[in-house]
Amino acid sequence: MSEPTTVISSLLPELIMSEPTTVISSLLPEQEAADLLHAKKQTMRAWRVRRKGPPFYKLNGRILYKREDLEAWIEGCRVVPGEMKPRANGVRTTRGTRRGSR
Repeated sequence: MSEPTTVISSLLPELIMSEPTTVISSLLPEQEAADLLHAKKQTMRAWRVRRKGPPFYKLNGRILYKREDLEAWIEGCRVVPGEMKPRANGVRTTRGTRRGSR
């Protein structure tokens, strides 16, 4: 029986060659990502500048998005009426509650 390191080292070149192709082929250009999110390309750019919005890749000067990242980001924007949602500062509020009110 061969040692695990030998098996891994023999598969390594294949893994290295196959993974980038899979990742790159699953990336969407900026306009397709904007279309999927029903947003303008300018909005996507503004989100990147403000460090908001979905994760992205910058590859050879091109902005690309992974479909799974876009779908996860969309799911993170889901609002269920009546549920409390944690705020960025850690304070939990409900809709209609104003800051500073007691």
